[in-house]
Amino acid sequence: RYGEDLRVEVRSGGRRLEGWARGPAADRLEDRLAGDRVELRGVVEPIGSPDEWRLSRHLAGRIEVTTVRSWSPGAWPYRLANRYRRLLSTGAAGLDRDERSLLNGLVLGDDRGQSPALIDAFRGSGLTHLLAVSGQNVAFVLLLLEPVVHRLPRSGRLVVVGLGLAGFGLVTRFEPSVLRAGAMAAVAVGSTAVGRPAAGRRALGLAVTVLLLVDPLLVHAVGFRLSVAASFGIVSWAAPLAGALPGPGWLARPVGVVLAAQLAVAPLLVASFGPLPVASLPANLAAGPAAGPAMVWGMTAGPVAGLLPPPVGDLLHGPSRLLLGWIELVARVAS
Repeated sequence: RYGEDLRVEVRSGGRRLEGWARGPAADRLEDRLAGDRVELRGVVEPIGSPDEWRLSRHLAGRIEVTTVRSWSPGAWPYRLANRYRRLLSTGAAGLDRDERSLLNGLVLGDDRGQSPALIDAFRGSGLTHLLAVSGQNVAFVLLLLEPVVHRLPRSGRLVVVGLGLAGFGLVTRFEPSVLRAGAMAAVAVGSTAVGRPAAGRRALGLAVTVLLLVDPLLVHAVGFRLSVAASFGIVSWAAPLAGALPGPGWLARPVGVVLAAQLAVAPLLVASFGPLPVASLPANLAAGPAAGPAMVWGMTAGPVAGLLPPPVGDLLHGPSRLLLGWIELVARVAS
């Protein structure tokens, strides 16, 4: 939503269009999710000179939506993914606005409903990456699958991991950072299954190569470039930096990871968004331990809360309130 205007993406006749709706048409489209089939009318026109974001989204034109007539659910994979998203939203109804939007950002990468004050606090503290899905989310998906995967033969592991990554990608709309992390995880699991493990920079290089062969326009996605840069920094520099830092290992290791990622993405961030906040390093160290549990709890307990009566669902989100409250506090203080 942009005031009274609503922006959507429309697939029609094999093309992707940037749709804009207002008034009753916007109201009827607002609750629609990816994969839903909608009968609408509008005026299609060229975009002109598309920016990098529109190029990365494959947007071939613009449609001014005038009328929305009817809608129906899409194919069953979209129905399952949308059901998960709606259950998560229903279960979080008892949280306040900022907590709810932060949970949706951590788990789904959904930045709708985030207040300007919350966005400003996360930008000022260098924690914006927590408001979008990332490779960390994919790592937690693999962690949740681990109890099942380690009991299976190699072929079974490939199938379960592949289905898990595909399902999470569908739920999070295959964001560029999720594509990078998912491809890297698939390379690691697949190479191990065939007896030629690929780790670190080799896995990253193979994953990026495959993704860009499939979709060359990913190079225009800032999120993809940041994700690749952060991953390169972590696999290349995190261990040496941690070894060079004074202090105990339990502190040096996370500091090394954060420093490596920050150093790798700094040139891209400065070029795209301007100066970096000096509070980024301490803010990430303080918020990181809560962000992981908040993601895992949101992924698992969040949809369950949506199936339960509101008082029970609110009780189930007790840990969410504590974790999200701490992350929000760190962002506001650091900012």
